[in-house]
Amino acid sequence: MKRLLVVLIAIVLMSFLATPVFAQGPNPGDHVCMGGTTVVQGYSPRNVILFGCGARIASGTTVSRDIVSFGGDLVLEEGTHVGNDIVIFGGNADISGLVDHGVVVFGGTATLEPGAVVEGTVAAIGGSTNVKQGATVRGGITNGAGTSFRGFPYPIWYSFASGVTGIMFGFVRGVVTALALAALGALTVVFLPNETRRVSDVAEKSALPSLGVGCLTLLVAPMLTILLVIVIIGIPFAFLLLLALAVAWLFGWVALGRFVGEKVLEGFKVHGILPIVAVIVGVILLAVLGAVPILGWLISLFVGMLGLGAVILSRFGTQAYPPAMPQALAPVTPPPPPASGDMTPST
Repeated sequence: MKRLLVVLIAIVLMSFLATPVFAQGPNPGDHVCMGGTTVVQGYSPRNVILFGCGARIASGTTVSRDIVSFGGDLVLEEGTHVGNDIVIFGGNADISGLVDHGVVVFGGTATLEPGAVVEGTVAAIGGSTNVKQGATVRGGITNGAGTSFRGFPYPIWYSFASGVTGIMFGFVRGVVTALALAALGALTVVFLPNETRRVSDVAEKSALPSLGVGCLTLLVAPMLTILLVIVIIGIPFAFLLLLALAVAWLFGWVALGRFVGEKVLEGFKVHGILPIVAVIVGVILLAVLGAVPILGWLISLFVGMLGLGAVILSRFGTQAYPPAMPQALAPVTPPPPPASGDMTPST
């Protein structure tokens, strides 16, 4: 059990807590981050380039040119200055500083806090804008369902194109997520093949109990976390609880991916299915289905709750569910007495 927990926690830490990498970018003076989070403070970079990295630009910082983010959220504090544009792909921008040109967000939300100043246009393609009272936008404000641009009617064709772009971007983001989950699934099935099999078996044979336990866990865990945070001494336990929940969620997703992958490959008459191939196929399929507009989040929620419940019922795949009943010992019957004949005395 100890080895199991160590491997699971290591997998989650590798997938979610990737250490930020800071290096010189394409031009000297660039600030580059890949994975995790970063804070830009104490100096003024030329560009800020983010790959799957959340960033906070601290007050007093000046970015002389652009901020470009792929798959991360950006916070621009009050008292900051961006000399050119901010472009966000698949993330949100929360802006309280000064931007000399424009802000463009693809598939996210651009929020302008009171005191924010944008000299150009604020646009959200496949997303939305939230300009609070006290923020200043000297150019136009547009979004996927917007109605105006610099005071003129917003073109219908552009609105349609923005909506299609948002859907396409969401699908592409789902594919990228699927590939990352597939890599995580392959790693899990290599280190924990038997545990993954037990979880998938529980999800298949005890689907209703698994779904019920997963739903109940999602309802109880947030309330328990809040209570632990309120009791200051319980904050470390709240962190451990959230970490365990994330581990269980991911492990259940991978186990269900293995089950789905095996069924799909069997449907195509594939023989001798390798577990690592099955988990890659299944996880990618589930993740892509989760990126489908409107229904995708329901599919992801259902898969997540089912897998989470199966992980809990099987104790992280360490035992079968329902547990095997102990065999009752058959009662020992004494041997029958020897048959007695007529004991007639001889004369």
